[in-house]
Amino acid sequence: MEKIEKAELSLSRMLEWVRASESRISIIFSISTAMIGVVIVLLKTADSVDCWGLGLGIVTLALLLTTVAISAIAILPETEGPGSFIYFGAIAKKQADQYTEEFKALSDEEYLDDLLAQCHRNAEIANKKYKWVQRSMGCLFLSIVPWLLSIYLLYSHS
Repeated sequence: MEKIEKAELSLSRMLEWVRASESRISIIFSISTAMIGVVIVLLKTADSVDCWGLGLGIVTLALLLTTVAISAIAILPETEGPGSFIYFGAIAKKQADQYTEEFKALSDEEYLDDLLAQCHRNAEIANKKYKWVQRSMGCLFLSIVPWLLSIYLLYSHS
């Protein structure tokens, strides 16, 4: 396998890691918003809410809203990066004929360097996204027990 093929395969893997992190975040985001909805509905429909139910509901909502905020940070695209013949953001900044001419003049070594720079940049992006995924999952897990207790306390007052 040639170096360019190896680099293209590596870039493809990095992009797949970014996609995988975003699919995890969409699941976490969906679960969190559903859990928020349940607590809000129960808070609104409870006949009377004692201090424990209200306090636990507020703590639960705070944890879940934090999860949603962290998920939003993780899902935001990172569009800053080095000039490139591969990255769409850098390509779009050029006129089509300028890009075409510059790409045609590109040597194999320059193309390989660009591929490797993109691999590195996408590895940085994937690494950052996975750190945010871990944080959002941790926050979601922390909210499960208070959420269950909130449901019990609020539902028993409905």
